[in-house]
Amino acid sequence: MTGAPNPAGYLFSHEVNDTFLAVNRLLAMKDKEDVYWLKNSFTDNGKTYPPGTQFIPAKPGTREKLLKTAAEIGVSFDAISKKPSGDAFMLRQPRIGLWDRYGGSIPSGWTRYVLEKFEFPYTVIYDDDLRQGDLGRKFDVLIFVNDAVINPAGALRSFMQESGTILAIGRSTEIGSRLEFPIINALAELGRSDFYVPGSILQASIDNRNPLAYGMPDRADLFFDNSPAFRINSASKDLRVVAWYDSATPLRSGWAWGQKYLDKTGAVVEVPFGKGKLFLFGPEILFRSQPHGTYKFLFNGIYYGSAETVVLN
Repeated sequence: MTGAPNPAGYLFSHEVNDTFLAVNRLLAMKDKEDVYWLKNSFTDNGKTYPPGTQFIPAKPGTREKLLKTAAEIGVSFDAISKKPSGDAFMLRQPRIGLWDRYGGSIPSGWTRYVLEKFEFPYTVIYDDDLRQGDLGRKFDVLIFVNDAVINPAGALRSFMQESGTILAIGRSTEIGSRLEFPIINALAELGRSDFYVPGSILQASIDNRNPLAYGMPDRADLFFDNSPAFRINSASKDLRVVAWYDSATPLRSGWAWGQKYLDKTGAVVEVPFGKGKLFLFGPEILFRSQPHGTYKFLFNGIYYGSAETVVLN
């Protein structure tokens, strides 16, 4: 731990995946700490911290908890002399529902592994749970993996209207069009002779000022396995493209036939709806737990969706 001897609080980076493990532990404590994401950059003692930097106000016992967390996880905290001001997201521990099917979904199993490794508490849900409705009474966030088949779309619409957040990965992103949002899979009508990108690495541009991409670089490699890529109605100003393919040759490694069709399509999209949000991730952001560089899309989505916007004074 570095910085001021009598701090007003502590800052830590959003760039390291293990900071989410730290946040989960701090929020799960009986005497939990308050954790915020700063919306704007902040400077203290000559050091400037980017948007998305995480802030914990100092109170009795905070320093000891952070020293213990740093020793256990290896996360670094900076003690600061003045408290940040301005807009921030206040985090709370969300109630997570993870879709699965009877008999087991392999992508859901790998998602369980990642959630457990970073100590995100979750509940496995099935189609029967979705059909029962009233999802907001039990959950804040629902995660649908690549092979999810989403039938009761109406229940999910109500869930988002009432402030719920849905994270859809891969083919489950078709929920966007099923709910009649102005978004399409730009590759849907292409045959294999026109487009074929099986299990390859593509590069995309990232809007890392969007909370869904806090802590990420402005360009990132994504695992693409004949994944969807999105086009949005240009008149739909509320929809936000968070990651996109900005080249006709985004291939970094692997095989890509017809990659020109990816140019200017979206890879990650944020869709506000009612009081809630829908996050669409075309690529395999968790594929077999291997692409650590895109874990933050999932982790940010879990917390961003249920965070409260506040003003720090």
